[in-house]
Amino acid sequence: MPIFQIDVEAGPYHPGLQVSGTVKLQDLRTYHVDFLNVVFSGSCEVKLAQGTHLHTGVVQLFQYEQRLLTGPYTLEGPCQWPFEFTFPEQCNTRSDLFSKNASATFNEDARQPLPQSFWFISDNINGSTAGLTSSGVDYKLEATLAMNQRTNGILQTFEFLTLTRPRNEQNPEPRLHSLTHTFTVQNTYLLPDLQARPPSLGEKLKYKVSPNKLPMARFVLWALLPTVGVLEQPLPLSLGVSNHDEHQSSSATTSAIYLRGVSVTLVSTTTVRCPSASAWSSHGIVTQSVDNYVLAIKDFSNQDLQMIDSLDIGALMGLRIAERDGPESPVPALAPSFKTFNIVRKYALNVHVTIECAKENFSREFRSSSFRLLAAECDSPVVSPLLRAPTDEEDGIDEEPPPSYEVAIKA
Repeated sequence: MPIFQIDVEAGPYHPGLQVSGTVKLQDLRTYHVDFLNVVFSGSCEVKLAQGTHLHTGVVQLFQYEQRLLTGPYTLEGPCQWPFEFTFPEQCNTRSDLFSKNASATFNEDARQPLPQSFWFISDNINGSTAGLTSSGVDYKLEATLAMNQRTNGILQTFEFLTLTRPRNEQNPEPRLHSLTHTFTVQNTYLLPDLQARPPSLGEKLKYKVSPNKLPMARFVLWALLPTVGVLEQPLPLSLGVSNHDEHQSSSATTSAIYLRGVSVTLVSTTTVRCPSASAWSSHGIVTQSVDNYVLAIKDFSNQDLQMIDSLDIGALMGLRIAERDGPESPVPALAPSFKTFNIVRKYALNVHVTIECAKENFSREFRSSSFRLLAAECDSPVVSPLLRAPTDEEDGIDEEPPPSYEVAIKA
């Protein structure tokens, strides 16, 4: 059995980098060859099972071909042929692919930046009767060795490559979204005399018969949730309780408020569009798959963590979004947010908080529906010494450098 293979580094690659390798034929037999070529291509593919029918939608991002050998030619192995391609910076899709109906795609720009490698499979479909769905952004090398009519055979092999896109924001601004929940406490533990002791039987009966006589206090539980985050970097998140409103509260005193538990979940939503026919001329089928990634859960029930002012939950829980499931995991667990022709990946943050006030527990959930996840790696352009700006010393300016992202998120 002949060994026909592509020898190439799998990556990860960045747009603009060269892909170099060799096509190898490990065999001592003689072959009468018509041609040998290698194709480098990228595609966004969606497959959607609906009943007994499998809908498939493929958008070709680019395709390059090199002819390594033109026959008729007689080969006596083993042999190898070098090749070289360059990962393009942007897609090279046919501009007329979606021209009849731009709404048939999420992003109709035929020259949009090349999306990062991505693969997703799920049977959790919202808003559709469809079943199993899979979507992926694939980059592939495929070699074909075709024999002439005397032999009438073909040898094929392929290898997948991984593309990552570094973020272009070196220090993204940590925009914070302010959310609030108002909660009301009404029980005997708000009474000054009963904050240090349990109520007597007579006091319990008194307030059970006349609950409107119980003191009441209103509080505002607030959260500052980030709207942008960077993989593998600290995630800023703060919680706090504002003073009760004296105009809406009947209690002259307030009870201490304690944090009892926090859970932070990253919610990913993968939206795919698949044509209902063989062409992208209609709106097609749009489905969504939702998955939850628990970032951290912390039980503070054994700690008297009083919420006097704001609490830096991000630092307290060591919040960060891991790019991979573990140091040895070859496949990224999470992809940065992106939107391409037929696939959209976006995220939201859910924070579930439990607090205690006057011996009573309250649970509230905060949700940041707009959360942009950026790549861990930053694309820092190398500036030519002839074009770079002068340093502070060279320019005579004594100025502190701007804070880093890690410092900024703690500000």
